[in-house]
Amino acid sequence: MSKDGQSTRKKGFVAAHWLRQSAEDFLQWTVTSGEARSRASTMGDAIARVVHPSWYSDIPGSVARNLPEALKNCDALSFSQVPEAAAYAGLHLLDRYGRVMQVLEHLMRAGRLPLRKGGIKVLEVGSGPAPALYASRDFYAMLRVWPGRGDTEVAHVEFAHSLERGQAWDRVLHHLSEHLMIARGGDGDVNGLPFSRAIDEFTGFNATARHHQSVAQRTQRILQEFSAADEHITRKAASRMAYQEGGSPPSAYDLVFMCNFLTQPSMTDGFRSELHGLARALTPGGVLVVMGGTGVQYPAIYEAVRSIALKAGLTEISPTDVIDANLGPHRDIVCAHVRENVESALADCDEEERADIRSKLPTDLRNPKAEFVLPKYQALIFVNQRKPSLAKNSGAPFPPARKTQVAPDSASMMC
Repeated sequence: MSKDGQSTRKKGFVAAHWLRQSAEDFLQWTVTSGEARSRASTMGDAIARVVHPSWYSDIPGSVARNLPEALKNCDALSFSQVPEAAAYAGLHLLDRYGRVMQVLEHLMRAGRLPLRKGGIKVLEVGSGPAPALYASRDFYAMLRVWPGRGDTEVAHVEFAHSLERGQAWDRVLHHLSEHLMIARGGDGDVNGLPFSRAIDEFTGFNATARHHQSVAQRTQRILQEFSAADEHITRKAASRMAYQEGGSPPSAYDLVFMCNFLTQPSMTDGFRSELHGLARALTPGGVLVVMGGTGVQYPAIYEAVRSIALKAGLTEISPTDVIDANLGPHRDIVCAHVRENVESALADCDEEERADIRSKLPTDLRNPKAEFVLPKYQALIFVNQRKPSLAKNSGAPFPPARKTQVAPDSASMMC
């Protein structure tokens, strides 16, 4: 392409067009190059290290005892203890990682994957082992190294925020991210890796208020430092310095995920205000993704979410059909790793307890010759096509600080 041609293409660049035109070539490359398979396999290797109890407990069988409940009754788990979280991650994380990859592929084909010159900001609500954070990081990383990208600017994931109440996930995420770097050859890039929860309560959560409160605290610190040095500074100047320092949590996100978080219709009623806030906490072109099952309770849940999102001014771009989880080679990777995790956990038990726990597990987890089954799922996807407002812009000068209320403790949000 000529130099003039390059200049013209840059000036006339439309992200949606580029995404749609590039999608099939890019996705084919992730398969033929082995990039997607390698990332899924190393993710599985890191999860296997989390399931092994030697790093946190000397109590035999602690993970294995939680396997049946993590499969059948995850709503009842508080994830206050590491064995609960490790059992859940060993059974579900790699599957959910693959599902989010499928959703990101859908977004690219539809021309709706957020592209930014600066860092991508991702929030996962009720995240547990954070499948959406790990998958988003890998998807953008693959897009950045794709030879067909040319000179199109694609940012890495800069903010990967986990909103989750279960305190055990702090240790699990830290261990998992460390071992993921090791599994990928000592990769020292920590951008976009979650090492702990970023937010521990959804009740009352407001991304904009959280951002402004952080800036207000930084402003107050700067005022105190100048006062201690007997130097004058106006609040306006201190606020400007606070913004220039950076590091505050985003006031809006490019991608917001809820993976198997909303499992009962009562949750959409109880979190109606927070869900509306999430729908309003998207950057221009930002995307809200709500993923869940296909059981009898879900139509009411999805209809409530749809109503909230549309009232908030979002545009729906959901797939029309239910989705088969992890089609193709990725299903084989999930199958192998999940079965290995189960056997690793069971190996930590004595023979009698091992047989008892094994009898409570599905056939496809205890019989390697049985067909490995993954349930279908649905994905509701909404995009923010509202025109940007200066008042909503996180870079707008000197927004007012807002106060947030501290919500009472309650049960875990992850399922």
